[in-house]
This record gives sequence, C-alpha cells and structure tokens, in this order.
Amino acid sequence: MKIISNYLSETIGKKITNPLLSKCGFSTLELAVVLGIVGILSSVAIPSYLSWRANYQLKAAAREVNTVFQRTRMEVISQNKKLTILFENIFNSDMVRYRVFEDNGAGAFTSNQQVDVGEVVYLDDTIENVAISNATNNMSVLINSRGIIMECCINGIDTTLQNGSIILNNNSSERQFKILFFVTGHTKITVV
Repeated sequence: MKIISNYLSETIGKKITNPLLSKCGFSTLELAVVLGIVGILSSVAIPSYLSWRANYQLKAAAREVNTVFQRTRMEVISQNKKLTILFENIFNSDMVRYRVFEDNGAGAFTSNQQVDVGEVVYLDDTIENVAISNATNNMSVLINSRGIIMECCINGIDTTLQNGSIILNNNSSERQFKILFFVTGHTKITVV
C-alpha cells in the first residue's frame, strides 16, 4: 500500500509534459486565419502601391525634364552661348532621350534642331517608363545666351510660338504631366 501511495503522490505532484499538448505554438486554424487576413490586405494594397509607383515615376520624370531645362538655362547664361535641348521618344520603347547640344549647323551647315556630326553634345541621357505624348517623334527648345527661349520645334517644325510644352505619360498611369516652357525661361509642371 505504501508503494502505491508513494507512486500516486509522485505522479500527481508532477505535471504531465506531452509535447503534443504543449501551448508553445499556433494551431492550424490560427495560421489559416492569419494567412487569410494577410491575403485580403495584400489584394487591396498591391494594386494601390503599383498605381502610386507609376504616378511617382511619372512625376519624377517631369521633375527631371524641368531640372534639365533649368540647368541648361543656367549654363547658357554663364557661358554666354546658345544651346538646344532635344527631347525625343525612343522607337518601340517607353523611354525619352534628351540631349543638350550646341546647334551651330556643323553637320548640315544650318541650325536644324538635330544633333549633327561635329556639334558638341553636353548632355545625353534617357528617362525610363515615360513617353512624350504631344509629339510623335521629338520636341526641341532653343535657349539663347540670356536664358530666353528663342524657338520651340515639334518634329523639326517651328511652332512660331516661343512658349512650348511637353506632355509626359506612361502606360501604367492615367495621369499625364505637362511641362510648360515660357519665353522668359521659366517652367511650370501641371497635371493634365
């Protein structure tokens, strides 16, 4: 009898430690609920994030065009020379190439708003994921040594207006940004 009472007192005094009955983890039901909530939240958040990202890239491209124009304007004033900025869509891609060059007629013996052989190119770069929507091929702006726009050409044709504009868009966004170039050398970015 003493043996049984000793055994019971020892067994009852100890906790049963079965690893399957332990409370140290999550049940399958709890994991399924959490994964369901995460799935619902991500189905709402991912499209919103992609839309925000496309708009951000488009706004960044508009700011870059504005910055290139303002830097070129400062350069022509400080160096006392005329420079042309040429913006052109790259064929079959969502990229805009811009070049700042001195259009002195070196290759074609006339100022033609295009980069010819022998003309000095100061800046040649691209902007990805955007396109110029108001020009089928290119748009150029000629800035004189006082920082004033002398002419704007679309597809090599003089618009006879010294004010000009570029409308940028991308495939992922419904928005468009219009960069206005005023004759005084100032710019303005607006949402179209």
